[in-house]
Parts: sequence; structure tokens; C-alpha cells
Amino acid sequence: MILKHKAALAVDFESIGQLKHLLPQLQDLKRQQPAHYKKSIASSLFIESWEQLFYGQNVEEIALKITLKALLALALPGCDAYFFKTVKIEPKSAENILKSAFSELIEGKIDSNLYRKLFEEIPSLVTAFYSENTLGEKQTNFKEKYWFVNPLCKQPRAGATKPGLPRLLLVPPEMHSDHCLITAVYAVLLSPCFKAKAGLPFLTGLAHHLHNAVLPDCGFAGEIALGDQLQPIIENSRTEALKKINKAESKIIMQAITNHENLNNAEGRSSSAADVLDRVLDIKWRVRAASVTEKEVLDDLELVHDGPIKNFQTAILKSADL
Repeated sequence: MILKHKAALAVDFESIGQLKHLLPQLQDLKRQQPAHYKKSIASSLFIESWEQLFYGQNVEEIALKITLKALLALALPGCDAYFFKTVKIEPKSAENILKSAFSELIEGKIDSNLYRKLFEEIPSLVTAFYSENTLGEKQTNFKEKYWFVNPLCKQPRAGATKPGLPRLLLVPPEMHSDHCLITAVYAVLLSPCFKAKAGLPFLTGLAHHLHNAVLPDCGFAGEIALGDQLQPIIENSRTEALKKINKAESKIIMQAITNHENLNNAEGRSSSAADVLDRVLDIKWRVRAASVTEKEVLDDLELVHDGPIKNFQTAILKSADL
């Protein structure tokens, strides 16, 4: 079904529906932290996205690269540049591994043109894996000028709040960096459904909670409590967050933020759709994790899976009455 908006922007709901099995899986990246990571995979990609923007990368290119990395992490979490070089895998072998994993997991589950673009990014991704890291002074400048990135990695989301009701804190906490990164990736995956370019919705997803680098997340109930001071506080918080960035960069980021919830263009609708999907799917992830059954883990997911010692393992479990 394709719905026509009053501004004559089409929404392909059938294509959105085709993503329903893939989008929930990306929630895992908020909780996974490989041994050589300092933060979750989602937060690590959030930081990397802002670094690439700081270093002058084109936003469309960043959107594709980070989305590719997020999708690859579903099958190979933590299998990145550090991993492949540490285990001494040759570049061509690494490329073949990533192509095989990507095609098996993603082909047929996203827009075909987007799939092709992402697949074609894999060789350049591998080349970057094996290139020397020469950030040096730039890294220090990034941390100083884009200082807001670190607070967003440390600022938890508010949980579920509603005026007049007690706050429901969610565990494990979701950082703003987790939410913003997954929203950005969702926006890229949704962009074909709205006939939108990927770059602006991706940047909107990254930046739409910029004010929370200064404003602690009080949730909906807290926003109501702030009353008519809420909007000035948000605006002043954004100004404070961007105070060390030059006007040109600041303007690009603010344009992305103001496009959030703008339903008059395809890019705004893509980012708005991504935001609500992430918020709801985050809760569904928690409910599923809290209500998982023995059958799902032991039988459906085959915790004791086929292998050379499965018979031995099964006998042990039987003897232990498990």
C-alpha cells in the first residue's frame, strides 16, 4: 500500500513492513560490547559517525558506511579492523567473509538498490581496515570541539514517563548515543520507503538529542514540568553543545535537527519514522528478553547445537536431569 500525503510525498508501507524482521535485530547492538570496545557497538558507531563528519566526510558516504557496519555487526559483532589484523587474516579473505555474511543475512530484506550500494562499500571498508591510523592531533581536536559526543554516550534515556504516574526506569539503561545511532541507521534503511536521500535523515538521527548533552533527560513528564521554559532550555542547550564548532558545521547540524518531525519532506518523514520505530522496538526487545522461555533458548535456538561432542553433552545433561 502506498499512501499519498497532502504534500504529495508517497509512503510505501509495504516496504516498511518488509523491514520488520531486520529492524528488531539492530536493537542488540545497544547491549553488545566486544572485549576490545570501550562502549556498546551502537555507541562506538555513534562516536565514529561524528568523527567522520568532523574529518570532512560526505554525510551520504558516512550514512552508507556506518549502516553497513551496523548490519555486518548483526552477524559478526566486533569483527572489525582490530580483529582481522590481530588474527592475521589477509584483506581478500576478510572481504570474502564480510561479503558472504552480508549477502546471507541482508539480501532480500532491504531495498534492492540500497542493498547494492551497501554491498559495493565492502571492498573500501576492508581497505580502510588495513590502512594506518593517522588521526593524531585531529583526534584531540575532535574531542575538544565535538565535546557533546561523550556526554551523550553517558546520558541515559529517561525510561517510560507520563505526568501523574511513577517513572519506570529501564535496565539495562539505554544511552542517548545508542538511541541516536540506531535511529540514524533505521532512517537509512527506511529512506527508500519515502524516496528520500540517506544522508540528511542519518544526520538527523545522530543529532536529534543534541540538547541532552546539557539537559538531563527528564522524559515526557519532566518536559511537562518544565512548562513554557522547555523550548528555551532546549535551544540554549543546543547552542551550548555547538559552541566550539565553526558556523558552517553548526549550521549543517542545526538544519538536520530542525528537519526532525518535519513531515513536509521525505527526509523528515524518514527520520521521524525511524525515531518512533526505535523507541517502540527498544521496549519490545526488553519485554522479549525478560519473558524468554526455556523452549526458545534450548529447543528453538538449539543452545546445545550439532557438533562432534553433542552426544556426549546430551548424555551429561540427561544424567544431571536437565
